[in-house]
Amino acid sequence: MTKPTLTAEALLADFPPAVRAIAGKVRAIVLDVLPDAEERVLPGWRALGYRSKEAGHVCALFPYAAEVKLYFEHGSSLRDGEGIEYGDTPLTRYAIFRRASDVKARTLAPAVMQAFLATSERRAVRRGAAKPKRRSGRLRRGGGAR
Repeated sequence: MTKPTLTAEALLADFPPAVRAIAGKVRAIVLDVLPDAEERVLPGWRALGYRSKEAGHVCALFPYAAEVKLYFEHGSSLRDGEGIEYGDTPLTRYAIFRRASDVKARTLAPAVMQAFLATSERRAVRRGAAKPKRRSGRLRRGGGAR
């Protein structure tokens, strides 16, 4: 017997409407910047993970009762973004969003791209390959949803 697949919407349904709104805006920006990324529900973590074939795991969205955190894998090298509140761990970095109005494509999109590039580079180095090509033209004007 196969286990039923949990959808992102089902995962987020347990959270307050304000958290679902924040998560929706963050998801749209991540998927706009990384259109080839796969969004995976991580049920044990109660999170949404974003993987790309080129970079592997890039980031994960963690909804909480009153906020959403977007963790960046290997994010310790990310530059501070204007208007984004960050928390740090030794390897990762996370953006904290407490209101939907805190989520702005002009500040979050560059952070997602930096995380993608940093993760791609680390993966390439581990595999002994050349540095990844810089992606350009991937951002949509205004950072709107797909």
